[in-house]
Amino acid sequence: MATKIPDEEALNYEQFRDCISAVLIQHLARPPSTPGPTKSTRRSKAKKQPATPIPDSVTDAANDAEDLSDFIDFIATEIFSTLPEPLRILDHHTWTTTPSLQETYSLPLTAESVSPLLTTLDPSITDSLLAC
Repeated sequence: MATKIPDEEALNYEQFRDCISAVLIQHLARPPSTPGPTKSTRRSKAKKQPATPIPDSVTDAANDAEDLSDFIDFIATEIFSTLPEPLRILDHHTWTTTPSLQETYSLPLTAESVSPLLTTLDPSITDSLLAC
């Protein structure tokens, strides 16, 4: 069952989900890294294969998009829910008027500053990302 995001955190959650979405889509859009074929192999393959793959049907593409959307929502909700409350409700005004928040969440983020956040993540999130 999906975790319900409280109303006071909804705006930050939506922005967080959009950021996660952009990163995941960018990662999934990259072709897998494999050693490149030789020059002669490239020529012969170019003649035999179409330039772009054509989906079997529009339904498959729609299902893939829906599955990706569900996956993004799941990952974003799971990660966002593990963040400390001050970070989930943080806005610019609060950050600029609270020195302790500025010290804790100053840019650029470093390994030392995000390490405590990463240790709170459920291991299933990492497994899901690796499987993706």
